[in-house]
Amino acid sequence: MKKLHILLILFLLILVVSCGTETAPTTTDEAPANAEVDPAVSDFAENEDDAANLDLALLPSLIVGNSYGIGEPIPGGAADPFVAADFNLATELPDGMETAVVEQHNFGQLTEEKARELANQLGFTGPLYIQQIPAEFAPPEGEEGPTLYTAFSGQRILNISDTGLTYEDRGVMVDYTKLLPFDEKAPLVEAQLKAWNLLNFPYLLHRFPTDDLAVYRLIDGIPTQQNEFNITMNDAGEINYFDYHPLRLVDTLGRYPLQTAESAWQQLQTAEGRSQIRYQIMPTLSNAPMPEFVNARTWAPLSEQGQELHLYLTPMVFKSTDGSDLYILLGDMALTGDNAEIAEIATHNADVLHLWGTIDRAEGSKNFVLAGWEKLDSMEYLSLEGTITYEAGQAVLKTVDDKLFILAAAPTDIPEDIEVYVSGTGQRDTGADYPVLDWNIVNEKVTYPDVPMGMSEEEPAAIDGVTIQSVELVHFTMYRDPGDTHTDISFLFVPVWKFDGETNSGQLVTFWVPAISQQYVQTPDLPDTSG
Repeated sequence: MKKLHILLILFLLILVVSCGTETAPTTTDEAPANAEVDPAVSDFAENEDDAANLDLALLPSLIVGNSYGIGEPIPGGAADPFVAADFNLATELPDGMETAVVEQHNFGQLTEEKARELANQLGFTGPLYIQQIPAEFAPPEGEEGPTLYTAFSGQRILNISDTGLTYEDRGVMVDYTKLLPFDEKAPLVEAQLKAWNLLNFPYLLHRFPTDDLAVYRLIDGIPTQQNEFNITMNDAGEINYFDYHPLRLVDTLGRYPLQTAESAWQQLQTAEGRSQIRYQIMPTLSNAPMPEFVNARTWAPLSEQGQELHLYLTPMVFKSTDGSDLYILLGDMALTGDNAEIAEIATHNADVLHLWGTIDRAEGSKNFVLAGWEKLDSMEYLSLEGTITYEAGQAVLKTVDDKLFILAAAPTDIPEDIEVYVSGTGQRDTGADYPVLDWNIVNEKVTYPDVPMGMSEEEPAAIDGVTIQSVELVHFTMYRDPGDTHTDISFLFVPVWKFDGETNSGQLVTFWVPAISQQYVQTPDLPDTSG
């Protein structure tokens, strides 16, 4: 469980690095730095006289086993993919950088007061809630689960945990075929994050070749390679989703001497030097032409004011931190009704329920006004295929095995005679000619052409040449395994020289070469490079 938790954090925190990017720097005041130094780092300092003389902690190597970062170590000997490669430099090497700061960041322990402060920043002024987890899904006896607070405001949901927060506005629709270009999106994202007072650290806006946006923290003017925010915005400039992982406790370990970019360049070209660095290589994309895709149309049940709906699901139950209020989430709707009945439903957070009622969209919310409910012994979704017809103005699904269903709450724009797949949740006998089908989604049936694999299936060509196209000093993110579930998670931001380029076969490749002078780095067990 702990290993999965670690991998999830790394997935969220570390963004795959691309080359050929643009950045737009912006700075703010530095965040306070007052955390204690991780003993796993400071203990190394006793191993080197030079480090002790400058009162600098000896740092872990980029390739040690208990630190995780982007890319992977280059294997030694014949397994080195670059053993026969000629390295060419097609850019100028940076100079003039003799020292750089190393920082250690920690999430710190989340308190209810801190969660309340974050919720207020984002405009959530109502109660903080904690989800009520069924006993069968609760942590084993004697173990504590992660702290997670939830706040609600209309259709906006905020989750705050020890390791960050997620924000979702379910009232904001996103058409992923009509996203804003970087130049329009960047100032809107920046303005909103500033309005929420979340950009309270030096940063730059980073543009990927795909036109995607990242926000990189600046440490002593040098960018990290960790995206602080993952943001989804629609073409109207409204934020649908973002996640943020604030590193609340910051400690400066010191200003360390650097090896020059020229020295790092020489290190990259030797087998022994490469054994101390990390790399990432992207396989060559297939040259086969991609077929044209037809986007299948989809439909959801009507959800206008007053619409009658039948739901079949397990309710998500939340209790306020002071124990005075219950909040029940039914899909994307909040349950409203008699307090005693809501309290009874809250006891069924491990059961499948059938609930019926109407939608209320007052004041920007989306609520489900309860009319009745029942507990179901089991739940079986219906995966149906058929054709849509219309009878007396009602949409009817005729399945491939000639069964007929009236589609409940069906939109009027589903074309007649269209072939579809329908995800059904339940059927009811209302006395009509056919049973009424409650459903989640209707998908247009589309026959897709055969698609070649995105990556070449051929054996990759031997790498006999690498051309470096850009070189910059960046902060590499290293995760420190705390060793037990009660120790705070720690991240080191260590300066490295980042070399981006291409192989002779057009593969994109990135190398991260240590920038810290070697006498301040823990000596790793190096792989055999003798052949």
